[in-house]
Amino acid sequence: MNIGIKIKLLRAEMGWSQAELAVKINADQAQINGYERGEALPSIGVIKRLANIFNVTTNYLLFEENNQKASTVIKGKELLELFNQIEDIDPKDKKTLLDMMKIIVIKNRMQAAAKAS
Repeated sequence: MNIGIKIKLLRAEMGWSQAELAVKINADQAQINGYERGEALPSIGVIKRLANIFNVTTNYLLFEENNQKASTVIKGKELLELFNQIEDIDPKDKKTLLDMMKIIVIKNRMQAAAKAS
């Protein structure tokens, strides 16, 4: 599946018109139309903005693999912004952050289980 089809499908999933998507990524509706029709390719900057707005990886948009779409929608804007920045941090810091998140999730599950019993 090419990038134009992916953009069109993702836009449809969100219930947005081409004009609405264009506003969200600071582009023109004609550009979105061109991408979706396969008449133009988005720049790297546009690809990054599309990935961010659709909550997918740039790899998903650029490559034929269909399993790159993020599987969970993050509803909190602040949390989503932080998750989008995780890709840019040092790998050791990323691992530390993930370990801390796992610990917090386990702690909350244990507390919930204790309350339930």
